[in-house]
Amino acid sequence: MQCLLSRFTGPQKAEWLLRWALAVFFFLSGFGKIMGGVSAFVYQMTPGFEDTFLPLGLVAGFFWVVPFLELVLGIFLFVGLRREFTLWLTGLLLILFLFGHKLKGDGSAMMPMFVYLLVVSATLYLPAAWNVACPLEKKCSSKK
Repeated sequence: MQCLLSRFTGPQKAEWLLRWALAVFFFLSGFGKIMGGVSAFVYQMTPGFEDTFLPLGLVAGFFWVVPFLELVLGIFLFVGLRREFTLWLTGLLLILFLFGHKLKGDGSAMMPMFVYLLVVSATLYLPAAWNVACPLEKKCSSKK
């Protein structure tokens, strides 16, 4: 293990730890919602938006996608697949969560979202320990 870790710089090790922490958080969040029943999650979350300007159909559609998106983001973050795109998408999802909490007037839930957003930003800032590119991406970039 010593040899493996010695290949990476301190910032790369920090990126790895932050990215894996995000991966575990998002994977388990999505997995838990899927195992608990996505329809139950949607049914639980949607009524909180009845007093907002958002159409409930849009809100319900968003909540149907969230568990699967969290699961996929967790896997991509863990593997390092499309690192920058995955981190940007993770940050965008967190911003949407912030928007929703603000609309509902749920200020106490906003601070953890800001912390997660800071972790995503720090991970984006740090150099990648490794970055697994999509095989199609390699083919497309070799044609240039």
